[in-house]
Amino acid sequence: MLDQFLEKLDCVVSKIFKENLFTAKLVAMCLLISDYLDSNESYNYDFGSGFFTVIKIVVFIFSLLTIYDYHKRKQAFGVWIFGLIAVLYNPICDVEFVESRWVMVDVIAAAAFAISLVFEYRREKQER
Repeated sequence: MLDQFLEKLDCVVSKIFKENLFTAKLVAMCLLISDYLDSNESYNYDFGSGFFTVIKIVVFIFSLLTIYDYHKRKQAFGVWIFGLIAVLYNPICDVEFVESRWVMVDVIAAAAFAISLVFEYRREKQER
């Protein structure tokens, strides 16, 4: 019974992923880039702002979805990279860095999402 439930859940999640994972990665990447640009303009990284909290929540959730996708395709490297991103952007247990480190983390995380988008686009193109 549990196997049937997991199989149906996997079918539903697969349909959602196929349509929305590319968009989710794109949104996360854009949020990270906008956070980087915002930090460069103001020279004051406001960790208590609602925008930074929203970024942490969105990037955390989209990292978890990406981890699930990579795990399903048995690609351990992607699981580890996005697992690290999920830990860093975890909204429950804050990881604290100085401003310059967060800027660097934003750029690296945005690059990881961008590279993931390129690989996903290539995979989709090969499947057609």
